[in-house]
Amino acid sequence: MKICSHASYSADLLTASLQMLKAGRESLRNTNNWDCLSNVLSLLKPVAVAADVLAEGLCIPSRTLWGSLGLVVEAVSGNRNYLDYVLHLYEDLLRRLPRVEAYSPHALRSPALRLALSDAFDLHSSLTIRCIKTFGRASKQGILTKIRWMLDQHNFEQDLQMLDHVLRKVEQEAGYALHLERKESEERRYAELMEKQDGILASLADKPAVVQAERFTVPWPRSRSFIGRESILTEIHSHLGPGGREARRHQRSVAICGLGGVGKTQIALEYTHLHKHDYQACFWVTCDARVKIASAFCEIARVLGFADRGPDQNLMHIMDWFRTTTDTWLLIFDNAEEPGSLEAFWPPSANGSVLLTTQDTSWIGQEIIGHGMSLRSFGTDDGVKLLQGIFSRWKRSISRGIAQRIVHETGGLPLALRQIGSYICTIGSDPEDFLARYSEAQGSTLIDQWSESTQPSYPRTLATFLDFSFNKLTQQALSVLAVFCFLDVDNVWVDVLSGGSPGQLFHADSPE
Repeated sequence: MKICSHASYSADLLTASLQMLKAGRESLRNTNNWDCLSNVLSLLKPVAVAADVLAEGLCIPSRTLWGSLGLVVEAVSGNRNYLDYVLHLYEDLLRRLPRVEAYSPHALRSPALRLALSDAFDLHSSLTIRCIKTFGRASKQGILTKIRWMLDQHNFEQDLQMLDHVLRKVEQEAGYALHLERKESEERRYAELMEKQDGILASLADKPAVVQAERFTVPWPRSRSFIGRESILTEIHSHLGPGGREARRHQRSVAICGLGGVGKTQIALEYTHLHKHDYQACFWVTCDARVKIASAFCEIARVLGFADRGPDQNLMHIMDWFRTTTDTWLLIFDNAEEPGSLEAFWPPSANGSVLLTTQDTSWIGQEIIGHGMSLRSFGTDDGVKLLQGIFSRWKRSISRGIAQRIVHETGGLPLALRQIGSYICTIGSDPEDFLARYSEAQGSTLIDQWSESTQPSYPRTLATFLDFSFNKLTQQALSVLAVFCFLDVDNVWVDVLSGGSPGQLFHADSPE
């Protein structure tokens, strides 16, 4: 039977054709070969969906993919020595090709992403052409086939390396597109918030102002597990502290820059609680979303005694207060993005103190920043103390040697140490057994493309641990996490997690 690439070719038609071809080809009647072929067909289905969704830009309709696979099977199945190997090549290739359902609509509109996907599908076509040329009826069998196939094997390995490079580019483009989509979504939410508040401004105008006795809007209590960083806290206060009358004539500002999870928020939180009595007002602003910034300034307006007039009026009143007050104050911008994102929110005063945390090192070069600091991970001693403290709260112990090895594997990244320590204690694992399995885990590929929590000085990343721990979750737990992806990480109700029994939930006292 001859398989042809017809315009109406589909998965069902190919399956029917292969069943008929199976009757005349001994190699296809082999159970292992047929199972492998069935697996290839199942892997090709989502790839075909991607081809149809992106058909306009790729010019690769799904019928071409199904038809070309049929031609390859027909050509190679006449030679039992090569069918198994070719099917496994296709299986390896199809497992690497991108799945369109993994990308958002915004990502699929990216020209660079579509070009990268096109390159990936071109490699699929290249393998198909090589197989047909080598094993087709027109090709000469025998020693020439073996020589040609040996050369093709080498070329295909190079193609797979090229494909890995292309797919890394695909993931990078998808990550950037997802970032743009998130920013657009935040801007829409911010606009909706302002629109809704316009409808109640009239009633709010008649509402008397409420004065908060304590002007302190820090959202988290002081962490009981904070360790180390004494010299950093001293350095911050030397540049931020209110000081004498002369110091009050100039605004003081410090920017703490560092990787995600290195402890910037924890240091800002510790400094604020440690020195809250040195300031007459302390205000905390979470900056990872425009809506959160607006909400924080709404709270600041409330504790300063201003009636809520909406985001714009709130901001105007607060800026006037910063400009005219003689009180000592501290304003914390936590997790700031690029410098331009806070231009409208920076106090226009000649006094006061501003503490900013960010992953963007360009803040250090800004004129409004008086002192910049690059925060690094824990050293061995502090990392060991952190792990031992976590185990102690669980009434467990960990040897200094094992703790040192975990610190080395994570490069001392505080968030990674907290997560790993809590994970080991929660599941009741032996620290040495966990370390052995964790050390064998390969570094994350997909997450690391988007993560800024990586540095070249250590072999394992926080993303590696996330991959490791995700693989241990049950399907039910993964389903719950999939729902939580749509929630605000700073405002998930404890009752949602514990079913109304907060005591059943392990409480992590770290906001970062």
